Amino acid sequence: MIKSLLDNDLYKFTMMQWVFYYAPRTFAHYSFMVRKSSVDIAKLGDLLKQYLRELSELELQTAEKKYLSQLPYFKDTYLDYLERFKFNSDYIFIDQEKHTIDIKGPWLETILFEVPLLSIVNQAYYEANLEHMETREGQRRLNKNIQLILDHPLKDSFKLAEFGTRRRFSMQWQKYVIEQLHHYLPEQLLGTSNVYLAKLLDLEPIGTMAHEYLQAHQVLAPKLSKFQVYAFEQWLNLYPGSDSTALTDVVNTKQFCYDFNESLSKEYTGVRQDSGDPITWSKRMLRHYQNLNIDARKKTFVYSDGLDIKKSLDILTFIHGQAKSVFGIGTHLTNNLGYTPLDIVVKLVAVNHKPVAKITDSPGKASSIDKKFLTQLKQLFVSSM
Repeated sequence: MIKSLLDNDLYKFTMMQWVFYYAPRTFAHYSFMVRKSSVDIAKLGDLLKQYLRELSELELQTAEKKYLSQLPYFKDTYLDYLERFKFNSDYIFIDQEKHTIDIKGPWLETILFEVPLLSIVNQAYYEANLEHMETREGQRRLNKNIQLILDHPLKDSFKLAEFGTRRRFSMQWQKYVIEQLHHYLPEQLLGTSNVYLAKLLDLEPIGTMAHEYLQAHQVLAPKLSKFQVYAFEQWLNLYPGSDSTALTDVVNTKQFCYDFNESLSKEYTGVRQDSGDPITWSKRMLRHYQNLNIDARKKTFVYSDGLDIKKSLDILTFIHGQAKSVFGIGTHLTNNLGYTPLDIVVKLVAVNHKPVAKITDSPGKASSIDKKFLTQLKQLFVSSM
């Protein structure tokens, strides 16, 4: 199912490189979570084990290492390590009775598991539950979405990034979707978060950091109250002058704006919205840059919260002319075939055996395995504001 070590999101490799240089002895605990849908892990047991065995056999190929070395942000010593890297299934703990999957081990050796594990669970689920994996309805829906973009008056300003690896219907379908987007929307498609497909299709790989990077600094930073500032500064130590996008909602965007000082706001080329109302968020970020006398039109606002094409075009209508915008769309492109997509995630829940949490701008997205720590975080970053 997973044919290449690069069949993963770019930000997993950029974060992994940071861990390699700055936190190589850090221990991580990830947990597989089902938000709404029902997934019988026991029913998928044999398929999961088979695909995880195949995953553990992957190695970075010479041509793949060369490709990564040509990107502007990877260093030779990290790529040498990645060339020796192997997925270790001993770090995966599957409880078929409780329907849980946990990943526990060195952060450096476990950070790449999340995306392929989710892809494996998705595809294994469909293989186990569908007699025929039919794609005709998916083709119809994809064509309709492409036409929605082409018919929009702001189509020339619409910029799309494909973000659908983790909850895709299959690798084959994801590849087909990207090929169709590239053919019919060559000016709109900026690239894909999937490094393997970016290489294969000669597209731009897209991504910087995920929530886990910031969450980990709730433990790694010298002071919890300053964990975001510390994390953003640490990122710039490794990636100075790069096109870095800052996540705004690990606690909430209001707190983010307080922490995202003038220096950071100038250094980072953009910000990403992943929860809450996108228009409310946009207005807040526009005010933030205005208050710092920074021209928001030179910044990129990345939207990635459960988007479909229509919602993305509605956001574009609002933000057009006020800031540059990119729409990271995942499931709605790579798993929109008429079947019910699984609502599953893998979240970082502990670092060095201490809990981490995410509050976000959407109350339903708050997550932590430790309610006491989640309460502490809310008291520190929500009630005090």
